[in-house]
Amino acid sequence: MTYAPCPTTQLWVVDIPLRVGYNNCAMWPDTLTVREKSQTERAIGALRDVPWAARLVREAAPLLQPMSQSARSQAKMGVLLETRFAYELHRTGHSVEYEYGTGVGGSTVDFHVSGPPEWLIEIVSVQASDAMRRATRTDGVFSEVLLTTDAEDPAQSEESELIRVQEKIGEKVLDSQGRPTKFPQSDGALHVILTDVRGLLCSDVDDYGEIAYGSEGLSPDKKWKIHFWNGAPIRGLFDRANPLRASELVRKRIHFLGFVQEHTYRDGEIADRARSFANPHLLPDEAERRQALTSYPLQPECRQTD
Repeated sequence: MTYAPCPTTQLWVVDIPLRVGYNNCAMWPDTLTVREKSQTERAIGALRDVPWAARLVREAAPLLQPMSQSARSQAKMGVLLETRFAYELHRTGHSVEYEYGTGVGGSTVDFHVSGPPEWLIEIVSVQASDAMRRATRTDGVFSEVLLTTDAEDPAQSEESELIRVQEKIGEKVLDSQGRPTKFPQSDGALHVILTDVRGLLCSDVDDYGEIAYGSEGLSPDKKWKIHFWNGAPIRGLFDRANPLRASELVRKRIHFLGFVQEHTYRDGEIADRARSFANPHLLPDEAERRQALTSYPLQPECRQTD
């Protein structure tokens, strides 16, 4: 199937407040579905003779072989998403490098896409937390996850899960020793961290807006959805008041935070379902944001996001 982007008028959501969204209520996040396996096999087949994707194909192929669920989780199912993302980049015909060295302490980003402008793209995969597993109740073939603000264990709350995602994103700009990693200071290239939120069950675009902007990411009619932590609204990663050490580097070095959860595993779905949030510190002008997004390698293909 050929790559056919939407008209440029249909862009990712970047306005504040945000007004478009849907719920991402999926099955248990470390379960490899038949459709996911099939689409990943399709991606591997298409990438097998692509030089820049050779390493990724070698890493991904064994993860589709029969194995225990725990082994697959430990192997990080994010590699499978990277493979499908690489396949989508390949479909567009862009010039791509995988595990691209950025000159920041010997670190790499997942993808470098040639420009102009150049894009540096890093993928974060959020799996189910231990707290979410503890909050899961099973009755026969049925199960439910109970995350409540007043839970006896604070980790078993929606608020804790949002902060956990912020921390996972932060790991992509600040290493465990407190040193900058992966993304250099921008020299004209555009930087994006795309988070796979399969482990953030039943999340929606309002949650992503809070992760990026805090309460400012919610439209006036959604203020009732604001999450509080320690008596105050959760601060977004782009907010100067965010207490996470990594947030300063996010503000200074990341142009867009993206969020995606696949459902049908088809060609074009990653671009169609992704939602992006612009950094108001690096891209303060709305026209500048939209111009940047028109150059993003994966443009929506105008398909239904069922």
